[in-house]
Amino acid sequence: MHLFGCQFAASETAWEKAATFSRAVGREREELEYLSWVPLCIWGGPTPVADGIRRCQEVLERAAGDRKAMSTALFIQGKLEAMRGRLEEARELVARARSLLQEVALTVWLAGPLTQMAGWVEILVGDPAMAERDLRRGVETLRRIGELSWLSTVAGILAEAVYVQGRYDEVEPFLQMCEETAGSEDAYSQSLLRTVRAKLLARRGDAGAAELLARQAVAVAEPTDFLFLQCFALLGLSEVLQLASRSEEARRVLQEAVERCDRKGFTVGSVRAHAMLDALPARPGAG
Repeated sequence: MHLFGCQFAASETAWEKAATFSRAVGREREELEYLSWVPLCIWGGPTPVADGIRRCQEVLERAAGDRKAMSTALFIQGKLEAMRGRLEEARELVARARSLLQEVALTVWLAGPLTQMAGWVEILVGDPAMAERDLRRGVETLRRIGELSWLSTVAGILAEAVYVQGRYDEVEPFLQMCEETAGSEDAYSQSLLRTVRAKLLARRGDAGAAELLARQAVAVAEPTDFLFLQCFALLGLSEVLQLASRSEEARRVLQEAVERCDRKGFTVGSVRAHAMLDALPARPGAG
């Protein structure tokens, strides 16, 4: 329940307790299953990136050779490394995680969370075309096996990868897929699809509808402790406002995004937000 609503700190506590209780009664298989969810919460929640990387390394040591738990610690560490700009390390960690999962043919984990993180890594690296290839494979696999719980988010990230490449006419089908499969309480997918669709509408000149959706995306993310999603939604809203030539409002939103990025240690996001700030027209009377 906490994970679905992007209350990651509470979710992490629950998974850790479950793992502890399982260990106490000698159920190692269950302990390792619960442990495999902890890194996902570390990434999403308020844990700063540097501390999150250390925690992933601890989980890797605790995983005792279990490939699912080990791979999750590795690909989440990779995502965290990408967030602070260490891009080659990120790709290497994701590749190691993928190899472990392929050894035991964990199809859902490969197509779902690993593909999601690999896609974000490539977007942050600046290679959305590579992200698109990975994400398309993930979407196709999840649809084939009927696994919808991961599909909505992977489709939403795929929409972002296509959008970033400037192929605006090709984005909507992936947003529709995200919308059709996302649960109403799925804060991640609901905010993600609104942010990307808002940017798409702004590019088409529908400023009013774009702003409404972008502000909804921010509102969906706000009650969560999902700082990465909050940063993404705020950057999306600022882009919508800039496209509508509302520079001062965009400036305030970007300053808020910088604060969230800095709180998480999301260096790449902070750099992007500062670049967007620098690109804004000077304030009247400035200088």
